[in-house]
Amino acid sequence: MGIYLNGGRQRSTVENMVASFERQNPDIDIQPRFGTGKAYVDGVKRWFAEKQGPDIIYWLGGKRLIEFDDYGGVKDLSSLWERYALYEHFVPGAERASSTAGRPHAIPITYSLLGMYYNPEVFEKYGVDVPENWDDLLVACRAFRKHDVDLLSIGLRHRWVTHGWFDYLNLRINGLEFYQQLLAGRVAYTDPRVGKALAYWKQLIASGCFNHNADKYGRWQAFPRMVYGFSAMMLIEGTPEQMPVEKSKHLRIMNFPPIEKGLPQYSNASVDVFVVPKYAKLTAEVERVLLFLASSEFQVGYNESIGRLPAYQNGQSYSEGPAKDMYRLAYHQPFGIQYFDRDTSIKLASRTPDIFYDFFYELDVAKTQAQLEALRQEVYGDLPVKEAGEALGSAEKARQSPAADVLKGSSSSSEQIKTGLGLAEADAPSKPSP
Repeated sequence: MGIYLNGGRQRSTVENMVASFERQNPDIDIQPRFGTGKAYVDGVKRWFAEKQGPDIIYWLGGKRLIEFDDYGGVKDLSSLWERYALYEHFVPGAERASSTAGRPHAIPITYSLLGMYYNPEVFEKYGVDVPENWDDLLVACRAFRKHDVDLLSIGLRHRWVTHGWFDYLNLRINGLEFYQQLLAGRVAYTDPRVGKALAYWKQLIASGCFNHNADKYGRWQAFPRMVYGFSAMMLIEGTPEQMPVEKSKHLRIMNFPPIEKGLPQYSNASVDVFVVPKYAKLTAEVERVLLFLASSEFQVGYNESIGRLPAYQNGQSYSEGPAKDMYRLAYHQPFGIQYFDRDTSIKLASRTPDIFYDFFYELDVAKTQAQLEALRQEVYGDLPVKEAGEALGSAEKARQSPAADVLKGSSSSSEQIKTGLGLAEADAPSKPSP
């Protein structure tokens, strides 16, 4: 069984649970094969290409399930789901993230909610209200800047973290249906609605709301900035495994703030899974192991060891700290998307982090849209005439919307926003030298 390794605590937990399972099932021998980082990903690709390797493999849900279709793909597990009523077993969204062509092809294991973590002690110290909407976010940014505190921490050494910001801005401004169409390659990235989402992001960056040395940090290295009060908030999917629980138990988690009124507060939560490659045999023994991986015992133990939520919907209830907020938000808000690279083609998502990274430092909305659209055309091809026409109609509606003022980028509209909020636009962050 191939397993992605997050740390020593996870490895010890898995080994202990596997040993317990083997004592109860002496006819089954599970041999975990742990790997991490690029080495694990390369190993998975090699197993599929050579059609030889573990019978069960940890992988990513969503469109990443079809990544190995050229090498035979993964087995259809819908019969197992039906026989053991697994459709009612997992959290909303887990089935979709585990399915291809509408049929389950995986066992979901981990539900990672991308949430807005914040340090309430920092807000209290400086007398700043916790933001409830976008305008509040910008007001808090101004208030913290007076005390040389960053509103938001981000670690751009992992450039793909920019995907999460693009995801939520589109969900909060343009809604789920539009964003799903965009991720599926059916809408041009030059659509004004995409520009509108980027314009809101630009507003936040240009106002100096992020830490200035973001490129010096990975996502986990940026997390302590919030814990120790150098920053107030961070968009992240969990806490670093190496950070002691007592250091982060005072943190809270909130929804990404609403922007357009009336839009549901859809979540951005990725689902990790276990799959059976088609080169392996789906024996009765393998099915028993899959049911073990789906069990509450394994799901809770595994995810506690990595600071995530189980995909099993009755897996755990938390009474305090960020885990309580994570549980409430993850299991009681509408499931939206997984994450940019889970819901669009990996051929596109593997190259967008560099484009968003450049946007963070250059703040050029038009250039970013043009680069994204050129990439979309390379991956998905030209839009059908009908869809292109519909996009133009939507563009006209977007231009007529009062909220479209943010898009114009003219001195009048951007200055009106800043004047109303009492913000003076800072220069774009300096892009690091190569």
